Amino acid sequence: MSISQQTPATTIRSHIGSVLWIIAPWMLLATTLRTFGVVSYPSGMLLFLFAELVLFIAFLLASQRWIEATGGNVGYSGLDIVQQLAMAKGILWRLAAIGLVAHYGAWLLGLKAVYTTPLVYGFDAVAFNRFNDFTLLWGPLMGTLAFLMLVDQSMGRNPTFLGAISLFRRHWRYLVPVIVLLIPVLAIFNSVQWTVGPMIRSTLNLLGLESLTTPAVIFFLFAFASLRLAGTIALLTFALKASYGSGKT
Repeated sequence: MSISQQTPATTIRSHIGSVLWIIAPWMLLATTLRTFGVVSYPSGMLLFLFAELVLFIAFLLASQRWIEATGGNVGYSGLDIVQQLAMAKGILWRLAAIGLVAHYGAWLLGLKAVYTTPLVYGFDAVAFNRFNDFTLLWGPLMGTLAFLMLVDQSMGRNPTFLGAISLFRRHWRYLVPVIVLLIPVLAIFNSVQWTVGPMIRSTLNLLGLESLTTPAVIFFLFAFASLRLAGTIALLTFALKASYGSGKT
């Protein structure tokens, strides 16, 4: 992967629309799968797992678009959907392993399962976290690791946790501020989501449009998740670009 050192300040504003458009069908599918997965628990666990895979395809496409928008290129841009899915599975199982280790580590420290279970689906928190707790940090961390694994993949190497850590050590001065910035930004998103969501439900019930509640909730969650994902990757892309452009890495 290479990232150009010449990027206009208006890149995000001029490309956010195209990024949201390219990920829209995947994010809508992931949101729908998660929504029905919640109401069909425990069989819905399969829907959650499939949603993770779909979400990563959106993550992959958004990463490609943002990197190309800044003048860079990615080594996986020519892969077909089957190859993309294979790459997604190769990265996701590593993230899931990290989540399991974190989950059991937190459980051994005495934390309740209700707090430790979200760690297993850490990558999911990149787009769908709705709680103002430790997952505000966990989501950006998982997003950063996934992004760096894609960088590793684009450089012709197998995406590994150690490879991502190595890249993080080289670029941490630029990546850590992004992770820190995302915490209050995501907290604001959560507050708005918790405020507006119930208003949508109550308004539809008041108008006698209860049948539209589920589609409306899915679209509402889809919109917020898409903005979270696109925004997170945009910040990571520009941080990595700035790191390379500094000449210190």
